[in-house]
Amino acid sequence: MSSPRNPPTKTDVLQLSQTGPLEAALAARSACTDPPTLRQMAHCAAPAGQAPILQHCLSHGVQIDYLILSRALSSHSKPTLQALFSAGLDPNAHVQAHLGSVIDTAITLNLPNDIIAYLLQQGADPRSARERGGMPNLTTAACTGNATLLRLLLKHGEMVGGSRALHLAARAGELEVARVLLEEGGADVNEVAFAAEEARPRWWRSGDDEAGAPLHFSAAAGKTDVVVYLLKKGADVGTRDLKGRIARERAEESGYPEVGAALCGL
Repeated sequence: MSSPRNPPTKTDVLQLSQTGPLEAALAARSACTDPPTLRQMAHCAAPAGQAPILQHCLSHGVQIDYLILSRALSSHSKPTLQALFSAGLDPNAHVQAHLGSVIDTAITLNLPNDIIAYLLQQGADPRSARERGGMPNLTTAACTGNATLLRLLLKHGEMVGGSRALHLAARAGELEVARVLLEEGGADVNEVAFAAEEARPRWWRSGDDEAGAPLHFSAAAGKTDVVVYLLKKGADVGTRDLKGRIARERAEESGYPEVGAALCGL
């Protein structure tokens, strides 16, 4: 005669919350002598993309908290995120104060473009980072070289003006991003960041005090292809940064004489 099977443990139930199916997880919880709470199950289901289990927990009184929200984002799963929206998640809710809104967090974590597009379709405001004083989402996208994401953000109302996205894309050598910003976003190729009397936002690195136009940034970083492109788009070689230097001088000071030479006769 076989011995009776031991009842499932709390660990077993939480493991099933990650692997499913829902019926198995609920049956194990019912048979467990020390069952986990539904919140604990939701915390396990969210990062694993177990939408049915997460939806069950939320429909039985579990409130969406930071862990559930951040872990659901990390799942890269639209059904899992839909479970949150079905439970009443505000598409512009803040994940945490330092991370900003749902869309801010998703962009900062470099989530796939289809997830960003889904959040925008749900009503997420792409300007939320800018409105709370953080680095604009357009600028974050520009720094990662994600031209597709730039187009998504522009389509949903994010603005190039004041973002300094072109400056940072120029420094990073992101030529395609520079093209999108100038040719589709209407960026000013000669915008100086920042005017002497203009306060710098808190996200602007203190080491960038010299600022300047996008041409200064690309020249100082030795990004010849971007320098050439900016010149074709009308960049003014005579524009001076806040220390009075033109782009050629910035290139030479940074150890890129070939870029300085390219700018010398212009």
